[in-house]
Amino acid sequence: MALDVGKALKSKTLVVGVLSMSLLMSASNAVSGTIPAMKEAFSDYSAANVELLTTVPTIGSMVGTALTGLFANAIGRKKIAMAGFLISAVTGVIPAFFPYYWPILISRMFFGFGSALFVTLSVSYITDLYDALYGERRRRLPPNKNRKKRV
Repeated sequence: MALDVGKALKSKTLVVGVLSMSLLMSASNAVSGTIPAMKEAFSDYSAANVELLTTVPTIGSMVGTALTGLFANAIGRKKIAMAGFLISAVTGVIPAFFPYYWPILISRMFFGFGSALFVTLSVSYITDLYDALYGERRRRLPPNKNRKKRV
């Protein structure tokens, strides 16, 4: 379902919001630099378990990616994207209030799940916006006659 061109052009907030989704894609890997400090803080756990804290969002992300289409068809893309933002925001700050291994591990997995909800949709939103904003212009441009054909 493509966006209405007029509405997309008028809503700069929508354009900025959708494009900012791509910035949040790498947020789950931001803790990688803190592994040495986490190993020290969680000295009761093996190094592999501490390093699991950086990779566990991928598990949530795989589940979220698989389910996003089903949720979006049932509820709507905008609501799912907002739910993903909310889940990521809540579970992203849980480690600040519960600095223990298991709450951090579980919150990181749900952080990956929430991120997958809006990251998966960001691709289609960006495609819809690009088509809405530039599709008509692209269709009106004459082909480049000087461009070499690929063999």
